[in-house]
Amino acid sequence: MCSDAGCKNQHQYDHDDSPTYSAPSSPIEITVEFGSGTLEGKLARDTLYLGDIAAPNIEFYEVTNQRGIFNEGEFDGIFGLSKPFDSQYGTQKSAFDVMVERGIFAKNIFAFSLGRGSSSAYLTLGGYNQDELASEIQWFKVIHPSYWMIELDKVYLGDEDTKLCNNNCAAIIDSGTSLLTAPGTDLQVMTRKHFICLS
Repeated sequence: MCSDAGCKNQHQYDHDDSPTYSAPSSPIEITVEFGSGTLEGKLARDTLYLGDIAAPNIEFYEVTNQRGIFNEGEFDGIFGLSKPFDSQYGTQKSAFDVMVERGIFAKNIFAFSLGRGSSSAYLTLGGYNQDELASEIQWFKVIHPSYWMIELDKVYLGDEDTKLCNNNCAAIIDSGTSLLTAPGTDLQVMTRKHFICLS
């Protein structure tokens, strides 16, 4: 278990309490650097429960150390939804991808409702909530094998065309960050034009 101060204030997974826990005979450890913090962990396997759904033998990393925002945030873990990628340990897949492969979810679709004001934010797996749609869904082709990257025709701030993407450009849609990044010159144009405060 994680003994950092932030971990002690959160709900923690304890493999000693799980009869279905297993781990590789040779421990596999990982360090992940985020823009606002760092996580360290060890590979584990156990049954993942999502409400009434049980998915046995799901691989995940059990956090052993955390720094930065992870010691301050009001959350207990990360449910990664990245595209599958190759690593020194083979192809890494999210728990959701594995569950789709096993037929637990019929569609390889997930959706976020971020909420406004006092309304709750939530994640939908295997589909989306029609009641949350403000307009018809537009589908975009993912153009990178490892990232949720799409091609853009234009970039708007409100109703105004920033004219920063007239020759087509690409953007990565990342639900795991609160940061906005862009080429320096483009970001300067947006901040000067729209008085965005950067600190």
